[in-house]
Amino acid sequence: MQKQLKTRAIGKTQYNITLSVLMFLYCVALPFEEALASSLGSILRLIGIAIIGYCILLYVKEPIKPETLALLIPFLIWLLWAGVSVIWSDDFSWWSYFFGVYFVQVVFFAVVLFYSEHIDIRYIKNGLIVGAFIAATLLIFMQSDSVLTKEGRRTLIILGKEFDPNIVASIIILGLFANIDKIFCKVKNRKLYILITVYLAIGMLYTGSRGALISFVAGFAVQILLELKKQKTRKIAILMLGVCFIGVIIALAVLPEELILSRFSKETIFGINELKNGEHNRYTIWGYAIELIKKSPVIGYGCGNFFSAITKVYRETASHNMYILVMLEEGIIGLSVLLYGIGRLLINTYKRQLYSIFAMLFSVCVMALTLDSITYKYFWVAVILSAISIKESNGREITENE
Repeated sequence: MQKQLKTRAIGKTQYNITLSVLMFLYCVALPFEEALASSLGSILRLIGIAIIGYCILLYVKEPIKPETLALLIPFLIWLLWAGVSVIWSDDFSWWSYFFGVYFVQVVFFAVVLFYSEHIDIRYIKNGLIVGAFIAATLLIFMQSDSVLTKEGRRTLIILGKEFDPNIVASIIILGLFANIDKIFCKVKNRKLYILITVYLAIGMLYTGSRGALISFVAGFAVQILLELKKQKTRKIAILMLGVCFIGVIIALAVLPEELILSRFSKETIFGINELKNGEHNRYTIWGYAIELIKKSPVIGYGCGNFFSAITKVYRETASHNMYILVMLEEGIIGLSVLLYGIGRLLINTYKRQLYSIFAMLFSVCVMALTLDSITYKYFWVAVILSAISIKESNGREITENE
């Protein structure tokens, strides 16, 4: 007997409210995963399990569309290669931990993508905006619970747990582009969304994340250039350039001077000063990692084995670069497959003129130059949102042609 589940019709599409709300809650909780945890796991893990379980309950007998497989298969092949790498991994414990992380994320991606026709994508975007807004509010106004260093750099500190400021900043970036998407769409209260954009950007800057600033500026610049090419959005793009100028003035006025000098000055923005001072820094890590890659460029050292491999020439440390991480662990084979999957998403969002989503994923890819992003859920949320947006665009084209 088929279960009657609560749905809402939009045009010819039947969206499942329960599934959409669960995705909304998942995105809202994204910045707070490290604190909102129990013996059963983080809040995101529990919501993710609920989503997968509900999809099983929802079970709809419909064929898997070729477009779904085309978007998903590269990531499945990458996961399979990561699994096979156990054969030559030096440290099984590292392999099992990170393979488990990747397995769960790819399964979640696959399930959500398969049932994406039943998810109202606006719930995902709104969830990212709400989560980013709450995080930015805590960073800006809850100073006693968010100060991280004497430099004036801040991050979230909830229930005694200190969050990685780079991860918090990266998640706020997702909310920023989801919010910018609303500005370029024909929506009411556009002025309100413009104010929210400036507000979220200031919250992001309070984290002192140089990588986040660079990646957001890169993604925003790409989107503005693309929107300027479209007659319908050209005026809004010019308006957003003006908003950007005003936002810079506001940021310079409200951000602590020590934060600007220590994190965002031209001398420190790329961290060259750390290299010159001989401090532990990303450039040193990458240099040692590249030497290791040269010794096993094709198959790497095994999934999750960056930590054990780097100790052979340096010390145990994170890679701070997703591409170097994957290249060292899974070789050129693993990196090529992963880049192919991401590349398909970028190409498809570009072709369908989904410029906000394109800019979001592009920004995440730039952030991956200074962060091992693939181990974090914000990376997979960007991938999921990109894939769902592509499928929704395909469905809209089919509906318009009927």
